[in-house]
Amino acid sequence: MKIMFDREGSVEGLNALLTTLCQEENVTGVMIFACESNEFTPEKVDSLLLNCIKPLWGGVFPEIIYEAEKISKGTLAAGFTCPLKTVAIDDLKNDSAAIRQVIENAYEKEDLREQTMFIFADGLSGCIETLRDSLFQSLGAMPNYIGGGAGSLQFIQRPCIFTSEGLKENAAVLALVRQKSGVGVAHGWEPISEPHKITAAEGNRIISIDWQPAFEVYQEMVESLSGNSFQEYDFFHLAKNYPLGIMNMNLEMIVRDPIATNSEKDLICVGDVPVNAIIHVLRGDRESLLQGAAAARKNAEINFETVTGQQAETAVAMLVIDCISRVLYLNHDFEEELKIVKTEATVMGALTLGEFANLRSDNLAFHNKTIITALLQ
Repeated sequence: MKIMFDREGSVEGLNALLTTLCQEENVTGVMIFACESNEFTPEKVDSLLLNCIKPLWGGVFPEIIYEAEKISKGTLAAGFTCPLKTVAIDDLKNDSAAIRQVIENAYEKEDLREQTMFIFADGLSGCIETLRDSLFQSLGAMPNYIGGGAGSLQFIQRPCIFTSEGLKENAAVLALVRQKSGVGVAHGWEPISEPHKITAAEGNRIISIDWQPAFEVYQEMVESLSGNSFQEYDFFHLAKNYPLGIMNMNLEMIVRDPIATNSEKDLICVGDVPVNAIIHVLRGDRESLLQGAAAARKNAEINFETVTGQQAETAVAMLVIDCISRVLYLNHDFEEELKIVKTEATVMGALTLGEFANLRSDNLAFHNKTIITALLQ
């Protein structure tokens, strides 16, 4: 694997990265992570993407990670040297059958064992869970899944998915890579409220909790727990400290990040929330979140050694998919999180709007406020 970085975040820099990597005879495909502040648009970059002779996948994110540094402007490109196959899913819709058809047409003849599936999707699409369900129903638990939601921290939907056909909006791109990996998933958030039930929801919109307007219930819980008022603070400023946790059937806590409310007093989250789910308000602090980062790295190392039979130090790269809201919560202490996951291998990553990864139960999940690490062989 060859990893290259352009600190300027320019179109010319992207062109140089693609030109260099695509000229490498042993490079089979290129993964691209770009910062939102690069201001890439289809008009600026599509000609470069269309002219690249190697398969492409990746996304535009609020920020990216290179080594132990958080990057607010720049572009990372990783040239893979193992067999791989990419597929783009344009115009994501709540049509599971159509999405499954695209996935199965691309991968039905592939041996999925000991492979890694990279997933990048428009994080502001309303169809993330449909994509997740379709992917897992089609391919099951055999590949290691890792990826995240691309897009803008301004929560305005824009083209943000790199494909060989151009920079796409409301889309997803998959890359199945014949490369072993060890994945670790952790977050460090703990429940601090009594359990409550989601009694009405549509996609990423929670309509009611315990048969009451969702925001009213959430507001009462958060204001009681925090001693602060939503009348004094912008919604996200206060809500980012009090995410929701959904307990799944395997007693694993999936975090959901409320990012807005609306005139109907719904809660808008990054990722879907199922009706009848049992939720808690969660809380974390510097120590618990950094412990989560350490756990993610440790689990990645253990899983890498189990899968490959080799020491973790032999990995060629560490991929970090870290929720942008962890940055907003930890602030300057986020540097400590990056130091914790830094390995001898090159570290590359993205700060995302939600994260994809297998859980301990092997089920593919879409997470929020979570750090995912993957050591690549």
